[in-house]
Order: sequence, then structure tokens, then C-alpha cells
Amino acid sequence: MSERVAESLKRAFVAESRTYQRYSYLAAKLEEQASLAPTEEIVEILREAALRLRDTASEETRHAQMWLSTLETMTDPLQELQASRESEEADVEEYQQAARSAREEGKDPQAALFEMVALAEKRHAMMFASLSERLQRAWLAARLG
Repeated sequence: MSERVAESLKRAFVAESRTYQRYSYLAAKLEEQASLAPTEEIVEILREAALRLRDTASEETRHAQMWLSTLETMTDPLQELQASRESEEADVEEYQQAARSAREEGKDPQAALFEMVALAEKRHAMMFASLSERLQRAWLAARLG
């Protein structure tokens, strides 16, 4: 696959993933608004809009998975787990930097959120590292046993 096509697939995956998140968020907000709406007609319209956003978000997920499956094929589970760990570790660094920047600008609430997510990403990285190590040991034991 050419680099140009691969980059287009990556951009398509990111766009579909971002749209899924946005539509899911908006659907939840519309549901909240429906509970406060002054008339049944408005409630009905807001709930229908939320439902349509959720349906569309589901389609966006399928599109993202299609682009990702076209881009990548999993050949080695151990490598995939290690790559997942590395991705999470990169996210930790990114969020820690974002937290430092937010603190420098006096945005402590946002800094705290970045730090909280950095901790979650660190837990994810540790989980993938543990799974990778366990899988590696199990394969070694199976070969020796």
C-alpha cells in the first residue's frame, strides 16, 4: 500500500472516530435537554434527534473499524499488545505535557483533568505490559512443555 493511501486511511479513521465521540456526546446532551423541555413536542423532537445521533454514531464506528481493518492486519498478538502499551505511554507523555502547559497558564482545573487521564493511560500501559509478559511466558512454556 502506498504511503499516500495509508495516510488517507489514517485520516479517515481519525475523522470517523472523532465524529462518533462528538455524536455520542451530543446525543447525551440532547437527552438531558429533553428532560427539561417545556412541551411534549420539544421532548419528542429532542429524543428523536438523540436517537438519530446515536444511530449515526454507530455507523461512524463501523466506518472507523472498516478503515482500520483496511490499514492494519493483526499478525502477531504480542506485537499488538506491545504497540498498544507504547501508544498508551505516548498518551501519558502528551497528557502530562498538556497538564504542565495548563498549569503554566493558570488553568488548574484543566491541568487536573489532564493529570487524571494521564494516570488512567498509565494504568492502561501497565495492563498491556502485563498481558504482553504473560502471553510471552505462556508461549515459551507451551514451546518447552
